Amino acid sequence: MTAIRAPWAAEWVGGLANPSVRLHFVNHRQDNTGLPEPWVALFRQRAEGNWLQVTAVQPLNQTLGNFDLGSGPQNTWVLTDNADPDPSADYTYTALAFSPTSFEVLGYWEPITLKSAGGAAGPISLTPRLALPPRFPNCPFTQEAPKEVDRIQLHNGWLIKIETLRQTNGCQDPAWNPNGLYGSGLLTNGSDAWPIDFVNITVTPTGQAGLAQQSGGRIVLDSPGLNRTVSTPGNFTAHLGRIEFLPGQANAEITLSLPANLKVVDPSRVERSNQVLGVFPNVSPTFAFDAIEIASRGQCDNADPDLHLIDEDLPWRLHASKGLQFRATSVELVGTTCTSDRLGYTPPAPTSPATPDNNLAYLRPRHHGEGIAVTAQGLRGEFTNDTAFQYSTSLPAAFTVAVKTAQVAVENSQIMRGQLRAATVAVDYFRDGSDLSYIRPDGILRVGHFRDANGNGVIPGTVRCQWTDVLQDGTLTIGAGGQVLANARMTGSQVPSCLLPLNWSGFGIFEGSNPTLAGTLYLAAVTSTARGSTSAPAPAETAWRQQPDPKGNGDLDPGLNINLRAADADFVCYPHLRFRDLDLDLYVRRGGVSENLIINPGNAETIASRLAVLYDEQLQKYNVVFVDNMIVPDPA
Repeated sequence: MTAIRAPWAAEWVGGLANPSVRLHFVNHRQDNTGLPEPWVALFRQRAEGNWLQVTAVQPLNQTLGNFDLGSGPQNTWVLTDNADPDPSADYTYTALAFSPTSFEVLGYWEPITLKSAGGAAGPISLTPRLALPPRFPNCPFTQEAPKEVDRIQLHNGWLIKIETLRQTNGCQDPAWNPNGLYGSGLLTNGSDAWPIDFVNITVTPTGQAGLAQQSGGRIVLDSPGLNRTVSTPGNFTAHLGRIEFLPGQANAEITLSLPANLKVVDPSRVERSNQVLGVFPNVSPTFAFDAIEIASRGQCDNADPDLHLIDEDLPWRLHASKGLQFRATSVELVGTTCTSDRLGYTPPAPTSPATPDNNLAYLRPRHHGEGIAVTAQGLRGEFTNDTAFQYSTSLPAAFTVAVKTAQVAVENSQIMRGQLRAATVAVDYFRDGSDLSYIRPDGILRVGHFRDANGNGVIPGTVRCQWTDVLQDGTLTIGAGGQVLANARMTGSQVPSCLLPLNWSGFGIFEGSNPTLAGTLYLAAVTSTARGSTSAPAPAETAWRQQPDPKGNGDLDPGLNINLRAADADFVCYPHLRFRDLDLDLYVRRGGVSENLIINPGNAETIASRLAVLYDEQLQKYNVVFVDNMIVPDPA
């Protein structure tokens, strides 16, 4: 896989109200439109978050642009990320280069980082701010030490220790209440203290010497207020500011910080932020507080006029049918939660053979869930979709998946498990020919196919076999990161050269007397945050990342895997001869069949008897390695 120099530039366009990101790519021979260009897909990552594929797989030369980095304008090809980028966030972008013939991943552009368009976002306001504190009347006064009452009991155990009381004679200010209590002291929660004034309040005796209870009026500790930041394990970080006390109430302005990937959207102000600011009730001396709920109507689209949520690590907006309940430990989506797609691009129209789209396209239809919540670790909940849909994958490319219903479980903003039910999967794969396309570090694509010494060769894709399977149990299993696994069976198609379950370049594979061939479908996880064993960004490694076969038969590669012992095969080099007892470690993708086939020595007697009339041949071992139908040297 080739590492290509980073894109020429990245820039914000569209303004804060309608933001998108434009990436500029340079190819030194791009002005010659007769040259082929790779197909590409853009991937975006928020700092320390998941990578998300934010465009379909599409030709690079979509739009001719122009960008000047200060050394003069440079003609560029342009691709645009319209997948709801946050202008207050920094992003890292990479792009994968796909062969325009087989859609195999040939390389990747080195990542490029784009700073935010407008700096960090401020908190989203959930409620009006607390009113300013009442002012002392404008009249002469004297200060006196407290006598009968030196402490005022407030709601929830808060206490004011009175330091001075204000007295006046003949005040002309109409705000003066001769029956009110005026003064200054220290607000305390038992461990900390804050200077505070009280203006025109009333108190009642408690029966305890020197202690009275607030019975009227309003007391406010003005900005910066308590000025305390509380970080309790399992809770959001909370910053407490201005606080007010009324009889039976203790309300404070509190800023909650959700996980960085979770944003609350305020459509009325075209703002989004992972911080919210609201007046929370029943604040205790330990800085605990009760929840507040903001009503919403659950309009399930990006035009939702009410507060809703975005998860930067998933391609979703989340809308609650009744409201959002904010508390120290969580944001609860009250009622039914529905999702809307944030990717913002039109998927490719269904074609045969398919055009690749996105491995997470199964999240594009509207999903619903009950009891959905955001915690300090991220989004959690189970989502279902009861509407049939179809999509095409990107890694591996162009597997068409048709689904009737779906269920997805999310924990800590990561896809953990789920099912695509009543599913059918299909792929057109090249029976003959090998795509030898590659891309250079300067981004120039070379398209080619195998030719022999005489210049002859099969153009890949001239003959295609189509594999379609209504899965054995009708289920595709979703795993961590959104990967998909399923038991599958291959059957022959109506194309004359594709009658056996698996056909390519002179081989036809089947399993004993069974007209089908058992396999495992593996569609790669694409929401990874991690880098693997190479310096390539995670999306590039995902294209080739293996995982252990759950059946214990080696490894799985992205694609349809045939890992079998004791399979049978027809081989054109030995006409009318059927081999028994083959070991297969193969995978099928758009470009054809790859990896390892072993004909075991048990076939030696059969070969010898069939060929005795011609010449003597003793098979010791037949081990061959393929890449997209072409035999290559065994790396062992």
